[in-house]
Amino acid sequence: MYEWARRGSVSVARLAEAHVDALAILAEAGEQAVPGSLYGVWASSGPADTIEFDPDSRKVRGNKPFSSGLGLVDRALITATSESKQERLLDVDVSDLDVPPPWTTTALEDTATGDAVLSARPATEIGEPGFYLSRPGFWFGAIGPAACWAGAASGLVDIATETLGKGELRRAAQGRLLAEQHGLETLLRGAGADIDRSVGERDGARSGSSTASERARAYAVRHLVERRCASIIDEFAQTFGPRPFVSAPAVAQRIADTQLYCRQHHGARDLAHLAEAALT
Repeated sequence: MYEWARRGSVSVARLAEAHVDALAILAEAGEQAVPGSLYGVWASSGPADTIEFDPDSRKVRGNKPFSSGLGLVDRALITATSESKQERLLDVDVSDLDVPPPWTTTALEDTATGDAVLSARPATEIGEPGFYLSRPGFWFGAIGPAACWAGAASGLVDIATETLGKGELRRAAQGRLLAEQHGLETLLRGAGADIDRSVGERDGARSGSSTASERARAYAVRHLVERRCASIIDEFAQTFGPRPFVSAPAVAQRIADTQLYCRQHHGARDLAHLAEAALT
């Protein structure tokens, strides 16, 4: 995910990360993906989330905000509630949903993100009620978006070191950017090694419940990646001024994509969760 976001379109990396996450979720539940289907994971919550699942009719209805890949993905894993208020995870055919109107920003516009409106649509339940959040893979998968954030910011470092000139002051700034990039890569490699060990300790199977240490690791990695990405963008802006923002479309798009994508990190709320998990 890191390299996809670093060297290619951040929007494509965003969609690819969700597809890979969906395949991992299905495998963890012992289910098969529909062959040839591109998947999304639509799990946003909040006041605009009105998705409900009727276990009797096996149909889902309501509004799911921040659904990426509308008009692009074939299927989506969607979180929903039932009358018992238990969260369910559903595999739904969304290939014929409408493309959302464009955002007021160009950031991640190619992800076709918007409100998915479902009306009595057939759904297949994945796992038991509560499966989506309780599985260990949730916290492994939570680091996937952070890898994309890191890759998006690292692509900006590549631009700065390859195309934006020399001179002592710029070389010093490029050095600081390269150091931040190295920090991101080291952080992700360490997280990957930790996850591999965790999976090995579970005899290679993602089973059982998540642990406090796995939750703390995910929150910590996401926070540290988000902070380094913000530092890279700030250093880039301080060094190179406004010109790349207004005359280099690739720079402007990458910065906008990275800033919006990193807002999946929930700031103080996630730090509070980190402390709760670490001090349990």
